[in-house]
Amino acid sequence: MGVIRLSWVSIRRCAIAATAGLCALTTAPAHAAGNRTTNTVEVYATVLSSCRLITKPLVFGTATAREKTKRASVNVSFRCSPGTIYTVGIDNGLNWDGTTRRMWGGQAEGQVWYADYRLYRDPAYLLPWGMGPTERLAGLTGVLGLETITIYGEASLKNVREAPYQDTVTVVVDF
Repeated sequence: MGVIRLSWVSIRRCAIAATAGLCALTTAPAHAAGNRTTNTVEVYATVLSSCRLITKPLVFGTATAREKTKRASVNVSFRCSPGTIYTVGIDNGLNWDGTTRRMWGGQAEGQVWYADYRLYRDPAYLLPWGMGPTERLAGLTGVLGLETITIYGEASLKNVREAPYQDTVTVVVDF
């Protein structure tokens, strides 16, 4: 059987003789001649802010024929890098008519049916959500970077037919 020898040199030296099963550790200098030169290496990293948005549906639920308005709310969460300055806006949706957000309720009786709705930033339903500078929510993420905001909605159910209604809006977080 042959002899296998493994050795390496660094701060410590270890020689292993496979046949004898021996390992001797000795401390050896990292440099043999006693001379050394040094220099520095600058180390850099750039961390970019990032955000991840988690949304759920805003559900007004089922309304009776007597109800003329229906209110609902939903929480939206997002996680950004800690200390990120952000603004949140909501677009006008797929069925916007130029003045009002609308949920589409299908076609019947020779016309297209819509139910108007509005989105707000506050529980008093006074501050509208939008994409304009005065319709956005601004903030700064904390140490954990997790933020939760509430979207408050109010649907107008005047002059609508019995049908499911829906729309899609896009929540935009700028950072």
